[in-house]
Amino acid sequence: MTTDYAPLASDRPAPPDPEMDALDFGPYRRTLSRIIAHEQTKTPLTIGVFGGWGAGKTTLLGQVREDLKENHITVWFTAWKYAKEDVLWRALLLRVVAAIRDDLERRPPEGQKSEAMQELEDLEETLYHAIERVEKGSLDIDWVGAGAGVAQTVVQGALASIPVLNLLSKVVDALGEDAAKAGPKRVLDAFKRAEKEVYSAQVQSLEQFENELRALIDKYIAPRRLVVFVDDLDRCLPEKAVDVLEAIKLFLDVEGCIFVLGMDRDIVTRGIQIKYGELGEMIDGELYLE
Repeated sequence: MTTDYAPLASDRPAPPDPEMDALDFGPYRRTLSRIIAHEQTKTPLTIGVFGGWGAGKTTLLGQVREDLKENHITVWFTAWKYAKEDVLWRALLLRVVAAIRDDLERRPPEGQKSEAMQELEDLEETLYHAIERVEKGSLDIDWVGAGAGVAQTVVQGALASIPVLNLLSKVVDALGEDAAKAGPKRVLDAFKRAEKEVYSAQVQSLEQFENELRALIDKYIAPRRLVVFVDDLDRCLPEKAVDVLEAIKLFLDVEGCIFVLGMDRDIVTRGIQIKYGELGEMIDGELYLE
């Protein structure tokens, strides 16, 4: 006995083949692809593809990428897969660097391949420098400001293997009487000054990364576009999703860059308010996202 059977769609995103467009995304696909690729579209630009889980955002983003990847550099970043990264924006920017490297390997600039690769290595080194400053910054202490009378190099060596959460109490123990004389406020102030200095160094490195990225795009990529697809942003923990948004904000003013974000708008806006805790009542998640 046989009966007619209409097969169910699987949980996987639909393939980008326009002949298999079961969700009938053709008009949206063509519109987005033309906007991104059109020479009169001003960049930088961010495009949001909003919808609940299972609405087909990944399918649509994949279709648009298929249309663009032949003539432009495309980067696919599935945000939730990098949720365990300490610094999520690092993973995003490394994916961007990797995509540019692949493009230069496939289409080496005439007589400039070695120069282009060296510039790309310099760009990546700048990014790692920024991250290194963030990771090591918590161990920098203003010893003079803390009133320390002990040998700085000896105590720093002793602190090298101490977990960050126990660092402050161990510093006070290491400083002994000098810490008692200085008072806890001076010790805390020393940490605050150190953090400020590290943050300043990080900002300088990120600004350098941005400037070098802009120069590299102008030299080797333009008039093509660098199109970054960020998918499943709403599946990240709130603080991770906001980290990605803030990383994108850093590079919104780089001409030639376009970001396409797939997410559930309501989930991300609520995540913004969770991320900022008490400030959440003062921050409108919708306006922040815009």
